[in-house]
Amino acid sequence: MKPTATVWVHPFGVEVPIFEDDKKIVRYHKKKWGIEGGWNLPAYGLASREYDADGQARFALLIPESANLGLIVHECSHIVDLVMDECGVPINVENTEIRAYMLATLFCDVCHVLKRDYE
Repeated sequence: MKPTATVWVHPFGVEVPIFEDDKKIVRYHKKKWGIEGGWNLPAYGLASREYDADGQARFALLIPESANLGLIVHECSHIVDLVMDECGVPINVENTEIRAYMLATLFCDVCHVLKRDYE
């Protein structure tokens, strides 16, 4: 089982698999990382940070085919915050520039790999 696509959050080099189906994201976490959890799957999209048995943070996005650009940027924003938190970068006014660059890059990368038009 593979994700629909995978992107990387720069500059931290964090891998983020993307899924369009909620059942696949749950199966992938269980099979690839041994993560079973009380998934609270939403109706629209999801940005997640889960920890595997070794304590390694694992990130993922659920972006259904029906998602509009607003939902994509919304979930990308969550991933950026989770990655910054995991990497020890405070989410505050002093770090809005790095956050903005990360969000813009991640959003464009996600739209590109999912072939979603944002122009």
